[in-house]
Amino acid sequence: MRTRTFSSAEVDRSGQGLGCSRLPDDSFLTILTQLDGRSVSALRRVCKLGTIERAALIVELHAQVLELLSRTNFPFAHAAYVLGMNGSQYSLDTVAEKHYGIPTQLPALLCRLFRLFSPSDFTTVRIQKFSAASNFGGQHRTLAFSLAPSFEEHETVGLSERPEAEERNPGHVLCLTAGCTGGFGEVRDGSNAPWRWLAEPVDPGSCRWEEFPGRAWFRWHWPSVGDFFAVTVTCEDPAACQRLGRNERQQMLDVGFLLPPHDLNGSAYTESESSTVDTLNLPKSRRSRADVEEAKSVLGMTGVVGPTPEEVDDVFRAAAREAHSNLDNRQSSMHMARLIWARRVLRGAAQDGIAEDTTDVIDMLALDAP
Repeated sequence: MRTRTFSSAEVDRSGQGLGCSRLPDDSFLTILTQLDGRSVSALRRVCKLGTIERAALIVELHAQVLELLSRTNFPFAHAAYVLGMNGSQYSLDTVAEKHYGIPTQLPALLCRLFRLFSPSDFTTVRIQKFSAASNFGGQHRTLAFSLAPSFEEHETVGLSERPEAEERNPGHVLCLTAGCTGGFGEVRDGSNAPWRWLAEPVDPGSCRWEEFPGRAWFRWHWPSVGDFFAVTVTCEDPAACQRLGRNERQQMLDVGFLLPPHDLNGSAYTESESSTVDTLNLPKSRRSRADVEEAKSVLGMTGVVGPTPEEVDDVFRAAAREAHSNLDNRQSSMHMARLIWARRVLRGAAQDGIAEDTTDVIDMLALDAP
């Protein structure tokens, strides 16, 4: 389906000549869904939309998000990104400034689009691309997967209950497409429950969030023609959120995430107090000289004296990108584990006894989803 882009003069004339306020609401919204994001924005400025102002804003954001997703460069081996928290860790893809694949405005627009739908807390936005070009055999689908944390991860963040016993907030998913045939998502409430329909790409301009249980299992089917994008929004446990550092927390708030407002003991806190939060439950350790030298060797920093945490992060990102291109190779996965270990050791050494940083995240990997 073709979308029309109007010049400013055309928009001014359309606003005066059409008398937008006199058009039936449904008719005007239908017109908006056929335009690109820039044209919708222009029409919103010149027309008195009244009761459909909020609906028109959603259509505008939907169009802008779809345009940016179409410009996003996804990794070949794993067409997905995680923004915000990836499990109990902070994703380095969250702030997309100068990112090699994610347009700068996309994270904030995704958060704003979801906040217009729901005022509930959310810590994670996953974006996935499903392209017919990758639909090998015409029946390609993902393996079943769950976004809920593993039992080991629960133990790491200090939760005593087993994951099966914990109630998680429901998540939401939105499918966007500029036009495709086929493709949909399925969900089931447990590993042995029957599959049921979850979501599918709809006509351009539609914006329909579908809800799913917090401990659901997923399976996505590729389209036979065209591409579609799945945007999944979830909220991690408040205990996991306490592992965020002060800067990470502020970055997420600046982007537009709504973080749970309680600490590990359930008492409310403000962001001004967050400097005392990011050191809760973090292990203290001092690294041996042998560990530090081995970590430098893994990251290719041999000979670098006293690298700063920022220097370590820069080298880690470059090494992660290189390893990511060969993600399907088992040896590459082992190498990624060593990169994570090396980054933790060098950051801990740089902070000289300060609690270890807990942002050990591969900035292109979405380990919680296929």
